[in-house]
Amino acid sequence: METHEQIQEETNEAEAKEVQPVVKVTATISFKKLLRSAYFHVFKNKGLVAFWAVACAILIVSLIIIFVLGDPFYYREPLDMFFIILAFVLLGIVLLYLVVWQPVKVKLLLKSHEGCINNLSFFEDHLFQKLTTKVGVSESTVSYQVFHIIYETKTAFYLYTDKVNGILLTKDSFDNPQDVTTLMFLLQKKMPLNKFKMRGV
Repeated sequence: METHEQIQEETNEAEAKEVQPVVKVTATISFKKLLRSAYFHVFKNKGLVAFWAVACAILIVSLIIIFVLGDPFYYREPLDMFFIILAFVLLGIVLLYLVVWQPVKVKLLLKSHEGCINNLSFFEDHLFQKLTTKVGVSESTVSYQVFHIIYETKTAFYLYTDKVNGILLTKDSFDNPQDVTTLMFLLQKKMPLNKFKMRGV
């Protein structure tokens, strides 16, 4: 017959097993990871990307046609000149946004997150986050229902809490590669079908 102490010990062990996370991972932040995240955020909307790609292609083709088939540059009509200048301005804005602004934005963001350590514990019904920064340590518990949408790519998980903000978790942060698959199945199980999307996996 079990004693009270044995029963209590077995109960404590059972409770300890219940609260063990399904997956636990420690992630660090680097310029490369943040820049990849920034570009993913820009290009994750395929419809918008397709629109800008078509628009830029039309502008480039139009410019080629104007320069190759049109009159010499110094004989241009004012309307032609306006279109040419507008096309160059729009293309310049797109290039500046992608090639210049994104790396600059990431460098500014990295200054406030330099040396940041993100400890993530994924339980059956919630995520526990312990974030260590230069300022201090913050802890938060997030239910899976709070996530706006989750993306999985070949290199990372992007857990969006709204349309802009979220948690970046790169797959090279996992010590055990099997944990990547475990986390994928957990998130698929907890999220509605339209809120867990795989890109290029």
